[in-house]
Formats: sequence, C-alpha cells, structure tokens
Amino acid sequence: VFGTCTSMMYMKFSEDRKEKKKEGVYDVSWQDQSTVENGPFAKIDKAAEELSRSSVAELGSLERAESFGRRERIERDFCANTQSLHHRTESLRGESDSRAKIRKEVLQLLTTAAEELDALPEELTSHTNKILYSIDEADMRTADLVTTQTESEHNLQEKEKLPIRPTLASKIRHRNILPSTSKELMGAHPIDAQRIPVSLGSLRKKLGEFSITTLLRIKNTSNEPLRLKSGVQLEAGRYMKSLNANDPRGNAVCFHLYPGTEIPPWTEILVASRCCGGWFPTSGIAGKLVYTNHDESWTFEIIFRNDLFGNVRRCHVKAYPASGVGNDSIKSSEEDMQYWNISKDEYDGKANNEIVVSFKVVHGEEAEKASLISFCRRQQQTLALIEDSIECVHLDNKTSILSV
Repeated sequence: VFGTCTSMMYMKFSEDRKEKKKEGVYDVSWQDQSTVENGPFAKIDKAAEELSRSSVAELGSLERAESFGRRERIERDFCANTQSLHHRTESLRGESDSRAKIRKEVLQLLTTAAEELDALPEELTSHTNKILYSIDEADMRTADLVTTQTESEHNLQEKEKLPIRPTLASKIRHRNILPSTSKELMGAHPIDAQRIPVSLGSLRKKLGEFSITTLLRIKNTSNEPLRLKSGVQLEAGRYMKSLNANDPRGNAVCFHLYPGTEIPPWTEILVASRCCGGWFPTSGIAGKLVYTNHDESWTFEIIFRNDLFGNVRRCHVKAYPASGVGNDSIKSSEEDMQYWNISKDEYDGKANNEIVVSFKVVHGEEAEKASLISFCRRQQQTLALIEDSIECVHLDNKTSILSV
C-alpha cells in the first residue's frame, strides 16, 4: 500500500510540473508561430479567401446561369419523350403485323388458288417467293427492334426454342446446344403446305382411291429452312391442292398437298400428286422440285416419275453447290465448313408409290470428307464416260473397216 501511494503521488506531481512548465501535451508554442497557411483554421481561411475573389462571383453570374439553362433545354429536346416513343413503337409493331398479314394473303393467293397456281410461270413464282422471303426477314428484324427484351429466365427459354436464322457462327452455336438425336427434334406428325398436321394413315387411304399417285415425304433434318425455287407445275399429272382427310386427332380437315414455299427446320412436309382423269387415268406423273438453303449456296433437285404404262417409277435426288460441280465447290465447302447431303428411300413401288426424301447438313471434318468423296465419285464417273466413248469409237472404226 505504501508503494502504491508513493507512485501515485509521484505521477501527480510530475504531471502538475509539466502543466506548469507547458511541456509535452501542454505545449502552446504553436500559438507563437500561427499563420494563415499552417494554422488550425487554414483551410477555412483559404476557402473564405477564394469565395471573396471575383472569379467565384463570375461562376454564379446571370450569363452563366442562362447558358446552363439553354444547354439543359437542348438536352431535353434531344431526349425522346417516353410517351411519344411508346406511340412510335406501337405504330411500328402495328405496321409490322399489317405487313405480315398482307404477305400471308399474297402467299395464299399464289399457292392456294388453283387457277393462279397453274397459270403463273415458274420464273414469276420463284421471284415472288424471294420477295416474300425478304419481306419475312425484314419483318423479323423490325419485330426484334421494336419488341422490348427482358432478362427474365422465362423469356430466355422461349427465345432458345425459336428457329435460328442462318449465319455460320449462329448455326454452329445452335448445333452444339441441340440434342444429338433427330427423334427429339422432328415433329410428331408431318405437315402440309399450310403447316397443318396430317395423319399418314388417313392420307394413304384417301390416296388409294386414285389410280396413280405419288406421295413425297420431304424431311428437313437441318437447323435452317429450305426454300422452294421451282416446281409448282408438273410436266404430267397435277398436285393434290385440296384433299379431305383426318388430322392426328381424328378431325376432318381439308389439306393442301402442293409444294410449300418453305420447309421449316426439323420438319417433315408432304407433297402429293395424282394422274389426270377420273375413273380412267389419262396421264402419268412427272415433275421436278428444286429447293435451296437459306443463303442459296446449295441447290437440291428432286426428280420423280410415275408413268401410266410400263410400270416406270423413278425418283432421282441431287445436291450440289450453287457455284457448280468441281474443285471450286470443294473449296467453298471447306471455307464455310458445311456440306449438304440428300437421300431417298422408296417405301412403295406400286402405282400409289411413296418416297421419303431427307436433307442433312454436316460440318467440320465430316463436311471436308464428304466433299472429297463426292469429288472422287464425280471423277470416276467422268473417267467411266470417257472410257465408254473411247470403246464406242474403236467399235465404230472396226465396223467401218470390215464394211470396206
């Protein structure tokens, strides 16, 4: 206790001595050297000095305030009014819908009316289809611009389900996220030219009522639509422009089984033709369908024939680049890394025959291999034709020598 009291008294006396001598924390020597620059109120004094200058008064002058007011009015005029912008967006959307309606009416007029379908020439129909395609793409771009995009997961999922327009990058990206099997992508039922689901069983029964028919089941197993270039008119026979049958639900529907202007991705479309005449057929069936891909870089031909006599029923399919057949086509295929294949399968070889035609596109190394194989086959066919022509020339020479 004595030690504690002694230390406490020592600390008090030493602190009182420092306070009296103005040492340590009690030093007030800074008051002797106080100036405007380093005093405790230096910042306040400096701000007060700046406020008292004439330049500061100019910042709040009437001219400066008017200039800021004019600039604000200009910026307000530059910014669009929200209500006005909404009205403009609604008008654009309405115009897009009206153009889509007009396009649909024109399409039905060109493809549904029997007299128009038989009277229009192939070139005019092809040119009209191109115009409709361009209008369709323009409408889609307009809809994308005027439609408000949200970042909700629901809208993103719906956007992924929509068919993707073909650019090479988008096609490859879309191909990577799609399921690997075509069964998961193809529709459950085929459709007609108006995209109405058709029951194949009911359709086969209806086609069996005619003497000679040809049913083409065209399957597009790619990620881009195929467009009709020509083929709305047959060399012999006629298309089933209207046929009453049942849909998959058993409802009676009038189907349009002529070539549609477009085959959507991963869709099977039906095209049916019949002979001319009633109870007694007066002609066979002969026609040629020509399709192209979206950018018209590839052309596809489907040539089918079902003669009235001789039981001649044939179908030839061919796919080739638009640049032609040869080395140039292989180079172009290597550049865009895609190659189209077309195949056929004849299900029925009788008078009411049925043919399945499939379109498929491959990319990457498979495309390069397929192009090389096709090129080699064409070279072999060319060599075989040359050898046959040489043999014919030799035979002709021998025959002429023996006759002499």
